[in-house]
Amino acid sequence: LAQGGDFQAYYTQNRDGSLDLDKLKSMEETAKFCRARQAVSFRSKAVPQIALLCNTAAHYRRVSETGHGLFPWTIGWQRPMLNRLLENQYSVEVFTEAKLMPVLDRYPMVVVSEWQYYAPELTAALVQYVRNGGRLLLVGDGIWSHFAPVLDGSHVVAESLEGLPIKRIDFGDGHVAILEQDVSSGQVPASVVRSAVESLAPGFIVDVKGRSTVDVSVRTTRDGELAIHLVNTSGDHASAGIIESIDPIGPLEVTIRYDSQPKQVTIQPSGRALEFQYKDGTVHVTLEQVAIHEVIVVE
Repeated sequence: LAQGGDFQAYYTQNRDGSLDLDKLKSMEETAKFCRARQAVSFRSKAVPQIALLCNTAAHYRRVSETGHGLFPWTIGWQRPMLNRLLENQYSVEVFTEAKLMPVLDRYPMVVVSEWQYYAPELTAALVQYVRNGGRLLLVGDGIWSHFAPVLDGSHVVAESLEGLPIKRIDFGDGHVAILEQDVSSGQVPASVVRSAVESLAPGFIVDVKGRSTVDVSVRTTRDGELAIHLVNTSGDHASAGIIESIDPIGPLEVTIRYDSQPKQVTIQPSGRALEFQYKDGTVHVTLEQVAIHEVIVVE
């Protein structure tokens, strides 16, 4: 729902082909939950923030080499990098190469993580993206050995940042940060990823503070209003097969960059007006709690 889509559920029938009416009761509540958010969720559009690249050529090479043919689309090793970004409350979209290339210049930051091969045309596109003013985060052991030759003439700003293994360079009108560690190893905490991202001074639209267990998605509704989706991700997702309850999280301090004084700021789906402060092009809101999925709408 927070990504602009819909929700579809599968549930099994009884052995005689009849419906399990007990399951329909829970599905009724699920349907109500989805419908309440339809106006601000369905067919909303993403506001470009961070693009996480899925390298098509490298992926199929990996499938061929490992022999993982049953589910060749699986890219599980990219999930840790995605999780580290989400844990820092960044709004992230995952792109295949074909989908990203036509809209590459719209994204303030592109993240390329742990790929072993880069097609010449992809490398050239990323270099041109940085030259034009883009911000590129390269992650993975040995990744700089591929990009260093094609970024020839770049200016090294820092060999490390605050003792962290993060190199920062300027190239053309853009900037590159290099974190030469595999996030998929599980040894790179979210704080290091945040330092790498912030070193590029991306100036994202939204800043959320208060809890790490909230995912943020920046969207515009079908009516063109800015909508900040907040999803409560607390709970034992890593090992629990079923999570029977989710504790609310909060309070959250939310700062939103906005060009003009808003008419109002509401929390959806309740429609309740929120108190806010507007100063120096930013909206400041305190949200006492997020139950499961709440949406801040700026009008």
